[in-house]
Amino acid sequence: MALYHEGGGTEYVAGAGDVDADGYSDVLVGTLVIDPYSDLRGTTFLVLGPVTSDLDLALADAALLGESEDSVACRVAGAGDVDADGHDDLLIGADGEDDLTGRAYLVYGPISGTQDLPAGGAALLGEAEGDHAGFPVAGAGDVNGDSYADILIGAPHSSLGGEYAGLAYLVIGGP
Repeated sequence: MALYHEGGGTEYVAGAGDVDADGYSDVLVGTLVIDPYSDLRGTTFLVLGPVTSDLDLALADAALLGESEDSVACRVAGAGDVDADGHDDLLIGADGEDDLTGRAYLVYGPISGTQDLPAGGAALLGEAEGDHAGFPVAGAGDVNGDSYADILIGAPHSSLGGEYAGLAYLVIGGP
């Protein structure tokens, strides 16, 4: 099966977990150059399972649009159930504005339709210019055993530990 879009390329893909809590796994597709509405903000498409045939992403169950042309949101990951509401949540990373600080968006499930990020979730901003926080993002599971999924946000160009040493943030989930 193929997930495709006539207007541009797929940059990042990930399993989304079960965002709509129907028992089927869902899929995230992050695109760098597709904004079906006007510019190059990047779009993350959510396809709810089951997926049984080829699908044009224009027909995806949800489309999450980056905040601006300078904040291309396309790096994707399933976050697990960060708020323990029975719906898995999503992580979307973006380069950031002109200073490339970067950010990661935590989007709470369930999700449908076309929405601008942060889409009812949270925007987690990088600390310093040039950090590229949100490149990459990942679900971490339940690291501290509190029944909430936790997340990881990379900042590969952070200089906190030395020039371009890189940094990973572990964000603990909760209500």
